[in-house]
Amino acid sequence: MDNTTPVRPTPDGVTFSVNIGAHERECLISREALDTLSQLKNIDSSDADTLELFKAFETFIRPVAQSIFGGAVHQTPLLLTSENLKSAYRSPMEFQSAMCMTELVSQTGARKNCAP
Repeated sequence: MDNTTPVRPTPDGVTFSVNIGAHERECLISREALDTLSQLKNIDSSDADTLELFKAFETFIRPVAQSIFGGAVHQTPLLLTSENLKSAYRSPMEFQSAMCMTELVSQTGARKNCAP
């Protein structure tokens, strides 16, 4: 995962880049999508700024952006919304499990089972 690309807050959310098909693509995750991630993790995001929220969920956001936008050609920036983040997983339980796994991978560099 490339975390060296610039991450910038905007009035609409946060812009960042991901590598898709050997091309760097600019993405924008909306504040609403960041709030949705916070709600799914039971985190109060009311007093957090968008950049803080992005950093908290970055290890989840980047792979989801790469997965959602895969090989398809889209306008730039690629827009991550609450709807396409939720649709990346079929159920809230599956979503929570993915969040847990990405946190463990980012912390340890290896996958471990999440506690129930």
